[in-house]
Amino acid sequence: MNLKNEILNKLSSNDFKDDLLIIRYIYLQVCEIFSYDVRFMYSNDDLKDEIYNKRVSLDNIEEFEFVCYTFARILVDALALYNFNAEIVRENNNHFSHVYVIVKYKNHILKLDPTKRHDNTRVKMQSSTLDFNSLDSQDVAFEKNIRKIDNTIKKSILKNEVDHDIYYNDESITRLVEVIEKGAKERKISDEELFFEKIEYIKSLINTRSDLKRYDDMDYYYSYLIKKFKLNNPNKIYIKPAVFFKNDDKKMKEIINITLIEYKNLSPIFLVMIKENENYNIKEVDKQEITELLRIYSSPIVQYYFEQKAKKMSNSKII
Repeated sequence: MNLKNEILNKLSSNDFKDDLLIIRYIYLQVCEIFSYDVRFMYSNDDLKDEIYNKRVSLDNIEEFEFVCYTFARILVDALALYNFNAEIVRENNNHFSHVYVIVKYKNHILKLDPTKRHDNTRVKMQSSTLDFNSLDSQDVAFEKNIRKIDNTIKKSILKNEVDHDIYYNDESITRLVEVIEKGAKERKISDEELFFEKIEYIKSLINTRSDLKRYDDMDYYYSYLIKKFKLNNPNKIYIKPAVFFKNDDKKMKEIINITLIEYKNLSPIFLVMIKENENYNIKEVDKQEITELLRIYSSPIVQYYFEQKAKKMSNSKII
């Protein structure tokens, strides 16, 4: 992929000259194209070094999963195409510091941080960004200007490029949950029945979301759905999603998500999100399947705990 030509061609073909629009477009494109490399949080020091210090050329990009430092380097190089003097800032002095980019725009110093709060995935979900900010002020006028610029970008530059499903953004998900809960009250179903209905909706949303093809994007979306559907209830429900890596994969490229669900006194339930035919799908697994998966995949945090819970499963599926 030649990101340099893509940025230059898109902006020149629309004859945009506004500096803030150019900076914002570059930020949105970097978030849309690249994903966070979740391996970094779980790998040994050698692999961490390799992931953290990865450099890419805008002319020839062959990988698309990085951590904050590489995201920052891509932003700096892309902004330099328009002579913006952007700088990388480190948050602390540790070896693997979190970094972000600052760039001057008129009277503003802008902070661009694609990975701290998942702007890189939020853009793919058409959610508002959280870390494209002016360090000089957080005034309403600046935020309104950004929203206006985003509308211009969507209408003029990104028109018809991204075809997102109706239930992919904050507003539509919120509306869906309200409809489900209203219907549950009208049908007078139990909290338990409503809980499992919501699980089925989440499974359906994930299994039809074919645009998020990288693990961290789908993992973020999954966690987002759990929160939006209001599934966690400390008095009744325990939900623990966890990342697992294939045991014999030293580069940790093959990643799945295993989620443990405990509802009141019911037998433990396991959902598995795994990549099949380029897309992540989620399904419930029985005792035999989860036992085999826990033999092939491992997690440095919850392995033993999940194995013990799997032993307490009933032989039949519940959902």
